[in-house]
Amino acid sequence: MRPAVGAKHAGAVRFAIVVAALAALELACRGGVIAHITMVPPSAMVEAAMDALLDPLLRASFMATLEEVLLAILLAIVMGVACGFWLFAVPWLRKLADPVLGAWYAVPMFVFYPVMIVLFGIGERPIVAIAVVFAIAAMILSTVTALDRIPPALFKTARIHRLTLPQRVAFLLLPAALPHLMVGLRLVTAYALIATIAGEFILSSVGIGHEIAFSYDNFMTARMYGLILIVIIAAVGLNAALARLVRRLGGEADRDRPMIEGVSDG
Repeated sequence: MRPAVGAKHAGAVRFAIVVAALAALELACRGGVIAHITMVPPSAMVEAAMDALLDPLLRASFMATLEEVLLAILLAIVMGVACGFWLFAVPWLRKLADPVLGAWYAVPMFVFYPVMIVLFGIGERPIVAIAVVFAIAAMILSTVTALDRIPPALFKTARIHRLTLPQRVAFLLLPAALPHLMVGLRLVTAYALIATIAGEFILSSVGIGHEIAFSYDNFMTARMYGLILIVIIAAVGLNAALARLVRRLGGEADRDRPMIEGVSDG
């Protein structure tokens, strides 16, 4: 009971801090402490966000960005899980890949944009490709980590029942690794969203990132912050939903762990 009460108290404190910060920002903007050209009051951001959601052209930009993000997430998950299984099955290849994956995010991915244009042409496909490249390493590492945490007893069970490789993957490895794979899914979602917005900001002529850059270049401060607010709300909501799913799957894994360990000890 105490941890639940503590979590609720911490949540209330965080909410109060956010409300106090927003109220202070509102007063500072309204009072002229912060120039309007630099930042608008939070109430004006909300109003601009509502106006943006009612604008058909901006809704089309939202849908374009959403399509790119979802496609990048899907490709990164499928390719990342496949590569993770491959590295897990081939130890020497994993040893070769470990330094590369460890230094993956030390390289700015946008330097590959000219290569992506050559490979995929101009449009949304290079941005999706960059988002996949940016997110796939997190999925590969999460997959390998998830497979490493599977109890050896499950592999023995698969050999006893003479399961084929597809059967092992579908009925044993994926269900056992799923709670830890969800952590990789959260990282992939965050990285894909960041890369897509940043790619549109710099390189695209469509999408929410392009609209934010356009608003900035034309000193449309309220519109810019309204669009940023929409992105923040969408990211926080998606992250909260994934976090709840991870906790739920993690709880199921924790309840199953004693039984699995008992099988392993036996």
